[in-house]
Amino acid sequence: MQDTGHPTSRTERRRGRSARLRAGFTLVELMVVIAIIGLLATVVTMNVMNHMKTARRVKAAADIVAINDAIKLFKIDSKNKGRWPQSLGDLFPAGRDPYLSGRQSVDELKDPWGTQYVYTPATSGSNYDVASYGGDGSPGGTEENADLHLKDALKGEEGN
Repeated sequence: MQDTGHPTSRTERRRGRSARLRAGFTLVELMVVIAIIGLLATVVTMNVMNHMKTARRVKAAADIVAINDAIKLFKIDSKNKGRWPQSLGDLFPAGRDPYLSGRQSVDELKDPWGTQYVYTPATSGSNYDVASYGGDGSPGGTEENADLHLKDALKGEEGN
């Protein structure tokens, strides 16, 4: 009798069927793999979110330093006769290039949380300040909602 490659006895047919069934994964194995993938996704998401918070603060500090530079340019410009700007809008004079490159209007001066930067003009006896009120957009707060002022941004710049 010639071997056709097909099982002829009942026992051979059972062995072939059970071998085919064992070729897949069990439900428990699949659930373990899905749980591991879920755990890894959670860890990655948490790390990305923490880096996003840090990136927003770094971006706000860089913007504040750039606004500070523009304020200094405004003051030394001969047309302004040594005076400090009274608002951030003064950095965008009509009919002239703005003191802050890459921006065309004061409306574009928003922190990474979408809130306008806060400028406090210099008065006799006090320096000016530029600030972002953080994620909540109001003074005070901690962590992502903490305020970031010019002095803080300049300290961070010195550390680099």
